Amino acid sequence: MKLLMTYVLAALFSLGMTSPALAETPDIAKLHVNVEKVASPKELATRSDVIAVVVADENYRAYATQQTVNSAVLVNYVQKLQVKQIIKGLAPGEIRLLTAGVKPLPEPSDPVNAVYSGPLAEGTYVTFLRHVDGTDLYSLTGVWQGVYPLQNGKTIALQKLGFTIFEDISPAELRERINKL
Repeated sequence: MKLLMTYVLAALFSLGMTSPALAETPDIAKLHVNVEKVASPKELATRSDVIAVVVADENYRAYATQQTVNSAVLVNYVQKLQVKQIIKGLAPGEIRLLTAGVKPLPEPSDPVNAVYSGPLAEGTYVTFLRHVDGTDLYSLTGVWQGVYPLQNGKTIALQKLGFTIFEDISPAELRERINKL
């Protein structure tokens, strides 16, 4: 049986028909993280391939790009998120999140912070995610518009960045609101 699998894999490789799991890993430093905002809650939901309750820890990997923003280096980050509940779409139990940020970190009042999220802080979130083509990675839809921290089972819409329609509700209520959009 093992020999048969070897022949099958060899045939698939020779035909260029390999699964994404067998494909070459992309150079993460060269990936473009979409930082476009969305116009409405409906667009946020429809552009997202996955909407899920996830847990982020503080571990991530940083990949410096060749780009700069206001004299700071643009950095791509990959962080693992544990999926606790799916609201929309299909996802594995663990999602690899691709985000972009800058080093050195700007002051909190710097508008660059609204454009580039960097890795998520440790915690539980409802996230709106889109698949990054050609990879096993996901990125935040609308950057900060796609992140809603959960506190005591209720969402928090980040000030001036999130949609208030998704503020102070449970994941079940969020699913209902999305279905009504």
